[in-house]
Amino acid sequence: MRRLRFLIFICVFVGCDNTNVVNDRALYWKNELETLVPIGTPKEHALRLIQEVDPTASENLFSGHIYSNLEILESDSLSCKNWAITGTTTITNNIVYEHSIASVGRCL
Repeated sequence: MRRLRFLIFICVFVGCDNTNVVNDRALYWKNELETLVPIGTPKEHALRLIQEVDPTASENLFSGHIYSNLEILESDSLSCKNWAITGTTTITNNIVYEHSIASVGRCL
């Protein structure tokens, strides 16, 4: 049982080997969104600009925020198949308030 726990720990630890690449790409997308869609951009214009990057980007009708799928990064680790980098553009008073980026691994 100890060996199994140790092996699982090693697999999870090895699965984190792409963290620098994922973090670098997340930072790239944060800067890209801030350049492409500056704070203060009207919501309708922001949605059109983001849809140029991700045609499936959409506005959440309840929150009014814009959600986008920015990039899928393939992983060569044993525990993670790939990483998805997504963006959320927060809208306040019908203008862009901020951009945030999330990365989610498809892992064991």
